[in-house]
Amino acid sequence: MNFPSSKAVLSLFICCICMAALGQPAWAQKKKKKEKKSFLYVEPTKQEIEGEYLDALKEKILGNTKTSLALFAAFIKNHPEIAAGHFEFAELSRVNGIYSQALPAYQKAVILEPSNKWYKVGLAELYDFLKMYKEAKEVYKKLAEEYPKEIEFALSAAGILVQEGKLSEALVYLDKIEQQIGVTKEINMEKYRLLMAQKKYPEALKELEKLQNTYPGESLYLGMAAEVYHAKGDKKKALETYQKILQNDSSNTLIHLAIADYYQKENELNKAFFHLEKAFSNKEVSIDKKVMILLSFLEQSTKSEVHKQEGEKLTRLITEIHAEDPKSWSIRGDYLLGDARWRDALAAFQQVIQLDPSRFIFFRECAVLCVRLEDLKTLKNVLDKAEELYPLQPEVFLYRGIYYYQQKKLGDSEEQINYGKELIVDNPVQASQFMAMSAVLAGEKNDFATAQNGFQKAMNTDASGSFAKLEYTRYLNRTAAYELALSAADSYIKLAAFVPEGYAEKAKALFKLNRTDEAEASIEKALKLGGTEIKSILLLAAEIAEKKGNSEKANQYRTSAQSIN
Repeated sequence: MNFPSSKAVLSLFICCICMAALGQPAWAQKKKKKEKKSFLYVEPTKQEIEGEYLDALKEKILGNTKTSLALFAAFIKNHPEIAAGHFEFAELSRVNGIYSQALPAYQKAVILEPSNKWYKVGLAELYDFLKMYKEAKEVYKKLAEEYPKEIEFALSAAGILVQEGKLSEALVYLDKIEQQIGVTKEINMEKYRLLMAQKKYPEALKELEKLQNTYPGESLYLGMAAEVYHAKGDKKKALETYQKILQNDSSNTLIHLAIADYYQKENELNKAFFHLEKAFSNKEVSIDKKVMILLSFLEQSTKSEVHKQEGEKLTRLITEIHAEDPKSWSIRGDYLLGDARWRDALAAFQQVIQLDPSRFIFFRECAVLCVRLEDLKTLKNVLDKAEELYPLQPEVFLYRGIYYYQQKKLGDSEEQINYGKELIVDNPVQASQFMAMSAVLAGEKNDFATAQNGFQKAMNTDASGSFAKLEYTRYLNRTAAYELALSAADSYIKLAAFVPEGYAEKAKALFKLNRTDEAEASIEKALKLGGTEIKSILLLAAEIAEKKGNSEKANQYRTSAQSIN
């Protein structure tokens, strides 16, 4: 909300001084009869009233708002008939956030001097700020009628009408503005949007035609016209319009996006992808537009193999064209995660933190992937950088604890877990993860009662969390409680159905229970979900295949495991 600037206040101050010198203060035109006072009362002179006003205004200009507010409060009490005093009191009250005091003061100023534009502007803007839209609209309407050449009043009235859903009334005001200033991008585009919202397609096309005639060098409006034709069901005309744009401006990559959208709606995916690739290959198309499209693809890729493959191709393109922008690597990483390509996803997220280390979420993503891939070297590098930048982030020490645990350095692991635990602030998810790791370490000391209690407490603290459930399943397998491990694995899989570790732990329990066929089915599920990149899962698959009498398959799994560094 824009109130009069300090320059305007200073101008008012100078005006008041000048008018005082001429013997005509700004508010002198409004005089009312005073009530009879006692014979001891002495009517203040014009100069004395001016002095009170200017003293209060001077404090305002000097930035002493509280002093000025107190002086204006006294002024309007002594001279309630002077509109300028109420206005200044309203302005200062608004600045100090005392809206209940500012509102009646603005209203009083407008009542006392209804011809003053700025008093009405102040009142309208405060109504708007307080979301009193009906009242604000009425004041803006009056201002628009009184000052037809000042289009901001009509624009404000139209904006409130749009908020109220009165689109036709808003268009009346926009028409008036257009009559005043002619065709402009701002006004006519707003008219176009309102007409489209009402599905008034012929009228919307007229607005685009006016814009095209006024700005003949811009093909944007032709593209929008094609969208209107498509919306109203005239597909042939829409396609003809798009083709016309390409003939006139074959380098217009934004039109490739528009045509791709058209073909996508028509379910002609090959043609849509052709135009998308054209747009994605051009650096002039903003990365934000590309990311928005890819987010849509990411959503559809779970249901459509075609979208999944094309999305993968487009994410590769975006990293080639925008290699220095972390957004390109972020969306690429998300796609690779969805395709269970853990190592490639890790590489993509490493690029993100190299280009922009300001977001801890990507350090966390890298740490999770390193643990999954059993890549301790990369995990250490990620954690070293993370600790340097985020020394108070508990998860850094959680994964440090996991790192030392994987190296069988239990004392160091416990030290990291205990330290990180102290950094948690009101976060049950993190608290549950640290409890689970403490339980893991208790189990390693053969303190099974503490471990069991710790896991139970962790799962109760974050009932929907998968971290504690997976660690509990692993603990049960390590302690040969295979029936319990099987049940825990099923519970984990319900929370994380697309994660290979759960199926691997289930396969391990089944294998130990001599339920080899079921173990084979479960390990194959783990492999399909990306387990082929995880050494321990491949080695387990080799054991199960060997027991099934398939030595050739077992050897293939062992060879694949050995190829992982």
